[in-house]
Amino acid sequence: MCDRIYVDASDIYMMGMLVFECVTQNYPYSEQEILMFFMFKEGCEPSPPLLTPTPIQRRNTLKAMAVAGVVPRIEVVTRTAPKIAAMLQTCWARNAKDRYTAAELCAQLEGKVEL
Repeated sequence: MCDRIYVDASDIYMMGMLVFECVTQNYPYSEQEILMFFMFKEGCEPSPPLLTPTPIQRRNTLKAMAVAGVVPRIEVVTRTAPKIAAMLQTCWARNAKDRYTAAELCAQLEGKVEL
């Protein structure tokens, strides 16, 4: 992702984010988490006045969070749907080779999601 090379594993990572949003009905990262990561990345102290990232900086910060391996807090999913939480952890594996293939993810989702 750093080199703008997108592979199937990138899609699996993002599919995990979408599943997280569907299960929790929430965004993966809070605004505070994004702001703190942005300030850390910019080398700023997290004290007032706080910087507010522009939309482009926010998008770049989200990309940087993914590259850095920052994943959403999974505790909520673990309590309500432990099998889905385990699946998400595999989708977000730091090493792309450890993530599901598309076929494996489909097999995992089959029967776990009611439409």
